[in-house]
Amino acid sequence: MPYFLSNACTYKEVFNPEHVYIFTGKCVISKQEVTVKVRGEDLYDYNHGAFIQDAFPYLSADEREFMMTGMFEFPDFEE
Repeated sequence: MPYFLSNACTYKEVFNPEHVYIFTGKCVISKQEVTVKVRGEDLYDYNHGAFIQDAFPYLSADEREFMMTGMFEFPDFEE
């Protein structure tokens, strides 16, 4: 099961101004919170067999990786 559909993430469904789902969960490596927003019709397509990169082309590769595995590449901030 993809990470974002597991119990590890919560979601909020919003209908206005457009139908979107906002998924929030913690990166399994860094434990930092990650939020990803997808359109409702795209989530439908994904749940009916579309490849993740085809269903959500507007998401970054890191966001799609988080959705699949729970891992997210955070930029390193060195001071």
